[in-house]
Amino acid sequence: MKNLVLDLIKFLLRLVPKSISGNTLTCKEVAYILSTVDDVSGPEYKTLRFHRFVCNCCGNYQKQLDTIGRAAVNLNSVELDFSEEQLARIKAQQDKISKFYK
Repeated sequence: MKNLVLDLIKFLLRLVPKSISGNTLTCKEVAYILSTVDDVSGPEYKTLRFHRFVCNCCGNYQKQLDTIGRAAVNLNSVELDFSEEQLARIKAQQDKISKFYK
């Protein structure tokens, strides 16, 4: 039932002319804001939240960014234990790459 109501709201909003619906954001603008700005507040927050409510894709994108953020925090706590041979191979590759780009 909830999805039916949400779909009905989305359909009705598509029928409303942009001049009446106010200053709405495009998906491209929302994606840029979500990926670059850490804290959105004020009227921008309301506009962004409304767009995410109406647009499933942008809502999913927000969830994906949140998941990546949580994974990145957890990744920092992982300790890597390389053997001396592996460290030597890594160092050799780093040297090879740095010579290539000089």
